[in-house]
Amino acid sequence: MKLMRSHCLVAAILLGALACTGCKKKEPASDAPAEATGAAAAAATAEPPAEEAPAEAPAPPAAQQETQGTAPSSNHVWTKGHWRWQGGRYVWVKGHWQARQTGRHWVEGRWEKRRGRNVWIPGHWRR
Repeated sequence: MKLMRSHCLVAAILLGALACTGCKKKEPASDAPAEATGAAAAAATAEPPAEEAPAEAPAPPAAQQETQGTAPSSNHVWTKGHWRWQGGRYVWVKGHWQARQTGRHWVEGRWEKRRGRNVWIPGHWRR
């Protein structure tokens, strides 16, 4: 009887393992090219999530003038500084150089008015 219980336990464990061998988390559909999948595909084609200021917040101030300086190499692009809503006010985020991504171009971030709110659309790389 004890041997039979052991066999039943082993069989239950094996059946559970077999049932899960086909389990795989499905990735969401993407408009990215076939060579890109998962997070890479999303990063290649999608805009990053927007940041919203509260409805009562004023429009962000005009952009500050910045000195770019010299690029670290010809393989770098300048990312302009911008205002970010933080802690109930706008704070300036300085511009910076970042390495160019092959086959992509930089799309600058921008503030937009959506549903009566000021919304920051972050800069991102696009194919």
